[in-house]
Amino acid sequence: MLRAFANRYFPSPNEPKVDVDPNTARMDGRAVGGVYEGTRRGETTFLKLLALLDQFSVRSDKEGVLTVEGMKISAEK
Repeated sequence: MLRAFANRYFPSPNEPKVDVDPNTARMDGRAVGGVYEGTRRGETTFLKLLALLDQFSVRSDKEGVLTVEGMKISAEK
């Protein structure tokens, strides 16, 4: 599944570009839209409450383009 995702959205520069049907793009965008939460959290302690702060939403516009809101990316060196 990961390979299919990567090949569709991040194709190799050496491979010819694959045209995606606009209707399929819109349907796929609606299918993955919603609220997500991170998977790293405490399950048995009070830290479980912090999982509420680790949520982000994914929305799709009318063309099927996804927007991710509320996701915090930390860059560690």
